[in-house]
Amino acid sequence: MDMRQEVAQFCRELDVEVPKYRDGVIDPDAKSVHSLQDKVYRNVVKLENPDYTLKNINDMIRCTITVDNYAQIPQLLRNLKEQIPSLTGYISECENGYRGIHLNFTIDGFNAEIQIHTPEVAFTNQATEAIYTRWRSFDEQAKLEELAGKRMSARRYAKKAEEIRQDGLRAAREYEACQTLYGKQNSQTDFDAHSAEIRGVLDSFSYEMRGTPKEKLPDEVDAVLSVKPHNGKTLDKRLLKKQAKFLNAQARIRQRRLIQIATQCREHAISSNIDFEMRPIERFFMEASKCWDRVFYGKIEQVTGSKRSYNYLINRKKFSCLQKMYEYALNNNLDITNANEVMRTFFNDPNVRASINPNPTKYSEVSDVDLPRMIEFTIKEEIKAKHREVKQTPEQTKKVTTQPQPVTQVIYTNPVAKPKKKAQSTGR
Repeated sequence: MDMRQEVAQFCRELDVEVPKYRDGVIDPDAKSVHSLQDKVYRNVVKLENPDYTLKNINDMIRCTITVDNYAQIPQLLRNLKEQIPSLTGYISECENGYRGIHLNFTIDGFNAEIQIHTPEVAFTNQATEAIYTRWRSFDEQAKLEELAGKRMSARRYAKKAEEIRQDGLRAAREYEACQTLYGKQNSQTDFDAHSAEIRGVLDSFSYEMRGTPKEKLPDEVDAVLSVKPHNGKTLDKRLLKKQAKFLNAQARIRQRRLIQIATQCREHAISSNIDFEMRPIERFFMEASKCWDRVFYGKIEQVTGSKRSYNYLINRKKFSCLQKMYEYALNNNLDITNANEVMRTFFNDPNVRASINPNPTKYSEVSDVDLPRMIEFTIKEEIKAKHREVKQTPEQTKKVTTQPQPVTQVIYTNPVAKPKKKAQSTGR
């Protein structure tokens, strides 16, 4: 059974509409008025972020570009960057198995997003989106607490509570089904073979955009949106709807331009027979990222057995660290084509070592060049997560490592080799 049949069967079993299989540039149109309003409402009221407005929405203008394989993406990125100077991006990897290339930029000050997938992955994403939409706002604990505050008979309460718990079980089953589907999909792509190269290109784009002022919205648009559609948690729904209609009309004009650019760049990337050659800065970020991952994830996997990518905070520290390494190489006339040597020299520099906070009390205080401390904090969090899993499934108790092993300073002495233990430990 091929993936298109797998996805169709997935949809039928979970009672969602089988999406349309599409290739090329997928145009979902600019965000609808209802979607704009709903996003502001969720962030202001449910997520309790009173400063969120329509200006914060990152994908007012958006599209998806499909490619035959991931090998075509580096050239596509280069083409898009030539047309859209503000373009930056990242590889999005979620615990549910979702993987995609997300690009962010502005067109006339309007926030825009492009996602890049193969047609099969885009097809899978459309199918699973229906599941996430179904359960995105579902919170079993909150619903049970809300139910407890209502006046009703014990019999009716028990019935309603059981319905909520059944919904929670159904949500868990359907999310697990999504994860299984992504697992099958990912095994059939060449993502792993090209992800490092793609990451190197994207990291170089982000580095080169440092310090560039963000493009502002046109004055006539900014004047309308400067009036906040809320006051604390109280939303002025009429004003919000008026703003959303105005923004939607303006975004549609830019949406047409985005589709033209995306179509042109895709056609060039797919038809081009020229072998893609990475620039020195792109190759540096690619190789340095591999070195960082080999040390960071290698040590954590060694201690905990986990292969997770962890959270965005770690990846943000990683990119900040690679940026500092690149600047260090330029300032000290090091050979940026040898990322391994740059990393070794960087971490052995007394000035770099002196910049580290010796007594961080929380993860946010850990320097982004303090890999041993980052590993130590991450291992502790992983151990906590495993203990939580054990409480839910007692039969797995014997499989859990109960004490984190100390993290050694070998990372500084040889950041690219397999870690070797030293007598001195930084474990607290």
